[in-house]
Amino acid sequence: MRTLLLMSMCTTTFLAVPLAALAADDLSGVWEVESLGSDRRVEVWQDGDEIIAYRVMYPEFEGERYKLEHLLRGKISGTRIAGQLFVREEGVPEFDSLRPFYGRIDGDTKVLLDGLPIGKTVEKLNGEPPTRQKKGKRSGRSPKEAL
Repeated sequence: MRTLLLMSMCTTTFLAVPLAALAADDLSGVWEVESLGSDRRVEVWQDGDEIIAYRVMYPEFEGERYKLEHLLRGKISGTRIAGQLFVREEGVPEFDSLRPFYGRIDGDTKVLLDGLPIGKTVEKLNGEPPTRQKKGKRSGRSPKEAL
């Protein structure tokens, strides 16, 4: 009976670990906003509990399309994500802080990021995340150092 109880306790612990570790899995990769339309690609880099997401969109203003970039930098705590959203419009050299953002990890292939459901694709990342540089300075550091 003692052995059975010990096995049961070990099994319970073993089964609880993957659920608790779910948020710690590497979310790095190419994701896609689950909606109709274009500009759905989201690139995500994770380093420990730090996460960076980058999205380029081409909205229209007064009949003209322009480039709009979103850079989301945050921290993961369990299944929750919280951080800051930065934006950069075409022709502007620096990202500007816009507002806080929040998210939730719903599984290894599903995340709710700033209110948008995104799903992981099989496509691999082939670059480094953009950095948010302090005004008037150009950083020579790698993106991971800039975190």
